[in-house]
Amino acid sequence: MATPKLTHALPTLDPEIVARTTVHAVTHHLERLAMPLSPAYRVSARLTDPMHSALTTDIAQTVQQLTRYAQRGDLGDWADALDVRTAVQDVIAALYSAPVHCAQDGDGEDLDVDEIKLDTRSAIGVVLIATLTRLKIGVGEPVTARDLGALAGLSAVSVRALARAGELEIANAEIAADEARRWLSARGGAWRA
Repeated sequence: MATPKLTHALPTLDPEIVARTTVHAVTHHLERLAMPLSPAYRVSARLTDPMHSALTTDIAQTVQQLTRYAQRGDLGDWADALDVRTAVQDVIAALYSAPVHCAQDGDGEDLDVDEIKLDTRSAIGVVLIATLTRLKIGVGEPVTARDLGALAGLSAVSVRALARAGELEIANAEIAADEARRWLSARGGAWRA
């Protein structure tokens, strides 16, 4: 039986492609939010200067760095895990926030990362899940098969099958941080929180 794999396996993701796709998703999201305001208001999410590209935007730079962090644990120019968590929050706010969040929370920055149902059907979903998983393991929090799978480039089904085969231990649908760290290290990658 073939092992189910993620459509967007983290190790194979190109940070620039993930960034371009995310910029497109954010501009599309912005245009959908603005549609009910027409014709009184016109909102356009187009490049203002042809000398710039989507990759020069703040969100593209952030997504590229998040992808590298998810893949290798590389902090880049971030000081610590708090900076990484803030970057995840910013990307999630751009992709998933709605006007109701801004009206309730003032500026929309209080959107709870755990409220958002991230999934592995998109490259940015894999990057965000893997980044949050790396952060959780780093502080000793347990993770799920889906979370660990995203970080390892596998599906949740594959992770559970590996657990049944005795390669890692899952208890109460969770994998302890130490167990996840051990398993990731044994897979040949240098584990870095």
